[in-house]
Amino acid sequence: MKKKCIIYCRVSTEEQAKKGYSFDEQEKRCRDFAQRNEYEVVKIFGAPGKSASKPGRKDLLHIFDYIKRNKNELDALIVWMWDRIARDTLERLQLYENLNEIGVRLLAVRGNNEDTPEGDLSRGIDAVLSKYEVDKIRQRTMMGMERRLRLGNWNHKAPFGYKNILDESENKIVVPTGDAKYMKEAFELMATGNYKQADIRKILAQKGCKMAKQTLNARLRNPIYAGLLKSKLCPEGIIGNHQPIITKETFDRVQAILDGKKPSISKRRKLNPEFPLSRFVRCHECGKPLSGTSPKGRNRRYQY
Repeated sequence: MKKKCIIYCRVSTEEQAKKGYSFDEQEKRCRDFAQRNEYEVVKIFGAPGKSASKPGRKDLLHIFDYIKRNKNELDALIVWMWDRIARDTLERLQLYENLNEIGVRLLAVRGNNEDTPEGDLSRGIDAVLSKYEVDKIRQRTMMGMERRLRLGNWNHKAPFGYKNILDESENKIVVPTGDAKYMKEAFELMATGNYKQADIRKILAQKGCKMAKQTLNARLRNPIYAGLLKSKLCPEGIIGNHQPIITKETFDRVQAILDGKKPSISKRRKLNPEFPLSRFVRCHECGKPLSGTSPKGRNRRYQY
């Protein structure tokens, strides 16, 4: 009876897909390897664009579950290189042992597949080198991100009110969108000290912008709206190259209110967004401020 196998291919980045090691090329080389070693390919698994540096990937767990359910009909799992299945040293060695225990070999087209001490040593060295490569890539990436940040450029997905675009030099920058007006209004209302966040959410919702409680609070805490960039790479803050939506003075006042350093709403002088003219419009005879009321009609309440 001919031996049976499954194949797993992965392209970790778009750049690899363009410059070589493409998904289709990996599959072809794995199929050729299977044919040379007299294996019948029964299924192809693939995860184009996913990283192999993080353990516990869903696709890998899915493959292992498939193998356990079909272990009596499978003889091998074939990959192009060892780091295609996992770059984490412990995860890869554990996977190799787990597959051996259920009688399924883990084979690499470009790798030492010998069941000898020398083969084990070769796979161990390869795993360590792969982890070193991942760590160096991560280190270079973090250094590049920090450099971009200190030059005033935001590295991540643009927050609400901004969007990511590429400038003429193909550099990623953030620019305001039509939603910026909602954040500007939210900050300005909060800065008056007369509105709670619940009031602001209600006002914005009436204008078509709905926000959850935690979402609004997080956005009011984000200094990017005042033109400042902060992150773990630069906790002290950097003046960004993007256009601010609000002034730093407005942002600082809002932070003071959120921190309880300034009264957010004066006692007995709370503003009701349904009656914005209360206490501002006064009776022409006695001079006292007018108040509002909400009598109930047939189907709704009416504000006067």
